[in-house]
Parts: sequence; structure tokens; C-alpha cells
Amino acid sequence: MFADVESASGGIAGLVSGQMRSWLAGKIPGFDLDDVGPGVHRPTAEHELTFLTDTTRDADTVRYRLREFKSGGEWATTLLMQWRSGRQRAWLSISVEAPEGGRESIPWVARPRLVAGVLDVVDAWDGTAMLRAAPTWLDARAVPDLVQVLIDSRRRGAVLVAGTDATFPRENWSKLITDITRETLGLAATYILDDEATDALRGEIGPRFDVPVGALRTYLPGVALSDVDDRVRHRVLTTRSLVERSTGQLRSILGRAARAQALRVAVPQHARRTELRLVRIETDQVLESLGPTRHAPAASPPPVADDPIVPMSGMTVAAPADREAADHHQVLLLEAVRSVFGPTAAVSPQSIRELSDLALAAGGLRRRESELRSRYESAQDRLAILAEQIAEHEVAAQQSYLEYAVLQEDAQALADRVRHLQQELSRVDRASVAWADLPESAQTTYPQDYQQLLDWFGRLNQVVFTGDDGPTLDLEAHDSLGKCRRKAWDALLCLDDYARFAKEGHVRGSFHQFLTNPPSAARQIPRHHYASGESETSEHNPKFRAARTFPVPAELDSGCRRFMGAHIKLGQLGMITPRMHFLDDVARTGLIYVGYIGRHLVSASTN
Repeated sequence: MFADVESASGGIAGLVSGQMRSWLAGKIPGFDLDDVGPGVHRPTAEHELTFLTDTTRDADTVRYRLREFKSGGEWATTLLMQWRSGRQRAWLSISVEAPEGGRESIPWVARPRLVAGVLDVVDAWDGTAMLRAAPTWLDARAVPDLVQVLIDSRRRGAVLVAGTDATFPRENWSKLITDITRETLGLAATYILDDEATDALRGEIGPRFDVPVGALRTYLPGVALSDVDDRVRHRVLTTRSLVERSTGQLRSILGRAARAQALRVAVPQHARRTELRLVRIETDQVLESLGPTRHAPAASPPPVADDPIVPMSGMTVAAPADREAADHHQVLLLEAVRSVFGPTAAVSPQSIRELSDLALAAGGLRRRESELRSRYESAQDRLAILAEQIAEHEVAAQQSYLEYAVLQEDAQALADRVRHLQQELSRVDRASVAWADLPESAQTTYPQDYQQLLDWFGRLNQVVFTGDDGPTLDLEAHDSLGKCRRKAWDALLCLDDYARFAKEGHVRGSFHQFLTNPPSAARQIPRHHYASGESETSEHNPKFRAARTFPVPAELDSGCRRFMGAHIKLGQLGMITPRMHFLDDVARTGLIYVGYIGRHLVSASTN
């Protein structure tokens, strides 16, 4: 669980700590958190509590970590919270680490009672979604706010929405949804729509994204309502599934999905920095506890002889002129030794030599400690970088799963269409055409790399590239499978067909109209991949507008540059979302000028 939390009554740190105290008392009978301070505490052989605090000029931080040593392995529960002085809002995370092993890639962890306790005393938010201990009923008036929750890209967890009609027994339906979502506590927000809200949501977001009556839909973060392909990400538990499967099965399905989603999303940077700072504080405390201790002088030290100090073996005896200075240094050394071992301690050349050896050894240990500390901090930094890279790969994997699912649907739809057309051709005695091999001229070939993509502009009759090769070639390192490169070529062929059909008089209107009502045999791309312009911010912000202004021939503009807001989305490569920006000048010159192919340009959301 990771959430922003607040309390109208104030004292949020005390409220959360109170729940931690209660939870620990249930885990360790007789243990009271108020009786201990920061540090490592071992109240029993099976329990170890690490309590850390950190106060800076900007914020206060507290972390509790309980390790439980059980027969099946070690469990660790961590609560981390940070708040700013004088504010009633904080962020907190609660995580549970289970023993590794078994067949499951994600070990099952039942919902911690600590999470339920915290949600009872504070308001918790995942982006704009409120995390509650039970589902929230919504009427039609709340639907606009629900839509904002669905499209919120700041959300980390899922939003579960149940649809209803007027015939549903409200109490039984509410009980079922509460039962099957109980293992998503703290990981997902659950809403139940009444009949009017169910209809209103369909009107707001359309039939591809709405929740059917009698079903439960899981909306992952950042629902893209303008992208019909995105519907595949948001799975639906149908009425049939809810009826045929047991409550335990449904609870397990939803609980595992919520846990998998929580593991896919990286911890926010500010929280990761806080964790690293606390790790360093904890490391310092451990190292200090291992440091050397100062020994007290002996109770009955042997008497010191009155003989003068004897020089150490190998020591050059000072000349008369220097003897006074040498004696002075030895007196200082003697005083230093006696300050450590006592005023009556016996001092000999051997003891001085041993003391020197100890000092050298201590210096070596300090250097070794510093080296180990540096290595440890470097390892922590590398772990943070790896966590970010894993999160990026998770995003890429999820996008690939989405694209694969959409391609499966599209491939099946095309196969159905081909089969239907073959049957129709056979009925009119054109079976030889219906079942003939596809001629090579009708097959699409694709460029093998991005340099070849740029070279192949020469194959197009109505499309010209005026931009910089660099951003296009940079995509090569991120697109090993060439999926965005293929989409770019499909888009260029589609633009070329649009300009050609417009020149021949078969198309009247814009590229959007061409995609909406394409002529027979024209190349097509999904209509939602095309955007006719940029957001108002990107068009009017000088910095963002300049980034979208590209070279054009002098006959188009005396300054040889034009703003190109129209663009085609080329998919996603991890955290990179390539775009193709172009200028449609078909109405004047019959040509389309492509000014940019590369990663998403700077904008308010990416800056």
C-alpha cells in the first residue's frame, strides 16, 4: 500500500502510530511501543522491531519494521511515513515481505490487519481515488468525478467498479462485492454504481469502456478513453463469472491481480530517496555499534619507574642541540599515553611500539569502514537505478501485452472477413480468385532499420521528409523488434494514399475524414492513432511550440519553418512514446511534409 493520507482531526502521526502500537500489541503480547525509543528491539526470540526516526528542516519521517522468524521462514512488515510540520497530510507505505519459495512467483500475503486499522482513522488517497475499508456507492451525480479517477495517470493501483440496474437487490449485491474485494484493501479503490450511475457512466465513456450491469470491471491507471485499443487493459468479471465461481476464487483472482499491480509500479522518487536516507542512517547506527570501545584504566596499575624514558629500538638519539626538543616530544607522547591508560601506567619502548601498531591498525579499520560504507551506498544507488529500470520494463511489458491482445483481436477480425469474402466469391463462381495466392505486389514489405525507413521516403510520391535524421535514428536503440518502425511505415503509406486519392478527386476533406470514410483499397491506420493538433498548452507555450516547428520549403513559408501540431502515435517503447509530426498541404501543393519522427516531444506532462 502506498497512499497520501490526511486527517481532519489533526495529529496524523499520532493516529498512525497508535494503530502501529495496537497492531504490535496483538503480535507481541505485553509489548508496548511507548516503552521503547528508536533503535533495534528484540522483545522475543521470534520478533525484531527496528524503529527509526529522521527529522530535517522540511519533514519528519518514521519507519517501523517488524521481522518475524517463523518455521516457514522470515516475514517482514514495514510502515514508512513522512509528514511536514504543521500539515495534516502525509504519505505512507505499508509493505509485507513473505518468505521466498514455492511455486508462486508472487507469494500470497493476506491483507495486513494494520492496513485496515490505518484506513479506519485516516483518509487515504491513491491519486484521486479514495482508499476505503469498504466499497463506496455512487449515484449519477458522482460519475464525472469517477471519470477523472479512471483517467488519472497518477494512480498506482486499480479501481474496481460494479454496475447495477434497478432490479438488483442492493444489500445482497453490496455484500457480494464487499466479500470478493476484501483482499484488495489498501491496493485498490472499489465503487458500486446505482442504476442511474451505471447508465451515466456509459454515456460519459462509451460502451467500450463502461461496466456492464451485473459485472465488475478493473480499471488500471490512466484509462485512455481516446484509444479504443486501451479497453483491453481493463478486464471485466462478467455476471456469469460472478455466479459460477466461488467467493474464495473471486477473492483470490482480484487479490492476486491487485498485488501484481502494486509490484509492477515503482515507488515514487521522493519515497525512494527517503528510504535510501533511512537505510544510510540505519547503516551508520550499525557501524557505530561495532566500533571500538575505550577501556578504563587498570584498577591497580604497576608503579612507574623513575628511570628516564628509554628510546625505542632503532630510534636515532638526538644531538645535544636537538635533545631538548626530542625530550619535549617524548614528554608529550608520555602524557598522551598516560591520559589514556592512567597517570601511573608503566610505559616502555615495547608499549609505545604496541600502541603505535594499534593506532595504525585502527587507521586501517577506519579506512576499511569508509570504503565499505562507500561501497554500500553505491550498491544502494545501483539498486535504486535498477528499480527504475525494472519499472520501465514493466511498462514496456504491459504495453506489449496490450498490443498483442489488440493484434489478436484484429487478426481474428481480418480472418473472419477473409473467410466471409471467400465464401461470397465462391457463391458467384470466383473461387479461383478467393483462394488464389496473394501476389507479391499486394504484400507489404517493411524497412529493416530506421536508416532504411528514411531512405524509403524516395518510394513515396506525395510525402516528403524535411526533418533531422538524428531523433529518428536514435529510436533504433529502443526498438529492437521494429514494432514502431513498422507502424511508422504503415503511417507513411497511409499518408501517401490519402494525398494520392485526394489529388485524384476521390477524397474530399481532411486526413481525419479520410480515416473515417476511407476509399476502397486505401491504406489505413487506426483512427485513434492520429491527432489533428496538440493541446492548447503545447500550441501556445513558446518552448513547446518551438519544439514542434520544423523545416519546410521556402515556397510554403518565407522563414522556411512551420508549426506541425498534427501527429501520429507510433506506439510505446518502455517509457518512450514515439511520434510522427507532419504538415498536411494536400489542398495547395498536393504534398505532405513530415518534419519529425522520434520520441515524444517536450510537453507539460513530460517536462
